[in-house]
Amino acid sequence: MTDIEGGPESGEDLDAQSFEGEHDLVVVGTEDGEALQVRMPWLECQGDRLAFVQYRKDGFIVSLTQIPAGVTIGLHYVVAENSNPEPVESSAWFAVDMRHEQILRVGS
Repeated sequence: MTDIEGGPESGEDLDAQSFEGEHDLVVVGTEDGEALQVRMPWLECQGDRLAFVQYRKDGFIVSLTQIPAGVTIGLHYVVAENSNPEPVESSAWFAVDMRHEQILRVGS
């Protein structure tokens, strides 16, 4: 079995995690705390300001608290796979950097 290395790959309005194998790269991304707070200003987080995403070795956890009764929320996760090394640098990272509104348009 190939060893897989990974780590946080955050950016503006993006929290992402990459996983690299010998020949493959997988990046998983979602909105960061600032983007979530813009869409859902009533959100509160525990600990660090706007730190809704907690990175782990094998992925990340999105922790939301104080969701008002009767409110529907939406979260998204985008997964991109590419060869390693990437033919175009950071293309998988750019592929997961999608706003929630873009995801909703794609799904309709």
